[in-house]
Amino acid sequence: MNFETYFIRVLTPMHVGAGEGLGHIDLPIERETHTGFPSIQATAIKGPIRTEEILKISKGIDESKEKSLRNFAKEKLGIENSDELGKASIVEKILENIKPEILREAPGDIRDILNKIIFLADKLGSKDREGSLAFVDARILFFPIKSLKGIFALITCPYVLERFKRDTNITTFLSETSIADDECFVTDNSIITVNNQVVLEEFVLNVKERKIQSQQVFPTVDSKRVAIVHDDMFSHIVKNYTEIQTHIKVDIEKGTVEKGALWTEEYVPAETIFYFKVISKNGNFISMPDILQIGGNSSTGKGIVEVIKL
Repeated sequence: MNFETYFIRVLTPMHVGAGEGLGHIDLPIERETHTGFPSIQATAIKGPIRTEEILKISKGIDESKEKSLRNFAKEKLGIENSDELGKASIVEKILENIKPEILREAPGDIRDILNKIIFLADKLGSKDREGSLAFVDARILFFPIKSLKGIFALITCPYVLERFKRDTNITTFLSETSIADDECFVTDNSIITVNNQVVLEEFVLNVKERKIQSQQVFPTVDSKRVAIVHDDMFSHIVKNYTEIQTHIKVDIEKGTVEKGALWTEEYVPAETIFYFKVISKNGNFISMPDILQIGGNSSTGKGIVEVIKL
């Protein structure tokens, strides 16, 4: 099997939820069970990509082809309410029910549209068959935290870097994993050091070495902000320094907060870097959109991310 690796850079706070929480946070984010690290479910990535592809196809349907496409959906695929659906919805319904052999019965003017839908079904799957692409849950690579110098730092740890190497077969820039819990590595062009120390929130870490060359850091990552900390330090920070927002509901008549309508929601902060893999059974992939919306609260601008191919 072939695979491609992509980075996700969070542009606005992102909430990929894990249901209702048992602790002090009502709506926590999704986390890995064994590490507690923030993660993004594969379905939360595949779904928005599928939606983007459907919208792309629907925008290419002009009025002359729209009626023909609706008739085809109703007569050949049994989609009875095709006249009531929007263009994107009708494309989605066809995607769920299309079979390549039925293309022979399609009018010539919509075959190019149906070919695009069949291509998408081959890659992402439909109701009756799975697609040739498999999406893997996104894992964290760098996490932002407030810094005394340079505004904020991007931290990672030896365990995360070693895991990235195992997942992608790409050698990371850290060859030595011996680091004390009060130490960190920084890059040669670091802007987060003060008197050979790095101050992250209330933690003061001694700079062990500036051994990481700036050009060795991944293209999507601001090398000047990178700090490699102890595994336990990283684990503590990603569990306790996410963004917590308090929400209320206002009574539309009174203009006051409704009784009991108070809840807290956890977000992955902006600037967090994840990575994920797309595995292909036949070696063919689809073009990924540069910008996606992942997770909840899309109407308030949450979950906007940048997708960058490694």
